[in-house]
Amino acid sequence: MEEHVKRLVVERDELSDKLKKLSEFMKSDTFKKLDEDDKMILKIQKDSMKTYKRALGLRIYWEI
Repeated sequence: MEEHVKRLVVERDELSDKLKKLSEFMKSDTFKKLDEDDKMILKIQKDSMKTYKRALGLRIYWEI
């Protein structure tokens, strides 16, 4: 596997870990106590991370 593809895989895997942690946080009591604006921003962040992860996955798919 080429070096740039390896970096894409590492980036995707790290992003997956962060996305999993954010998803778990969003189920917590701490998240529930946030004001609605903060909740909305975190939901936007989560959606953006999922979109970016999909883009990385497609880049990896087309490189392999």
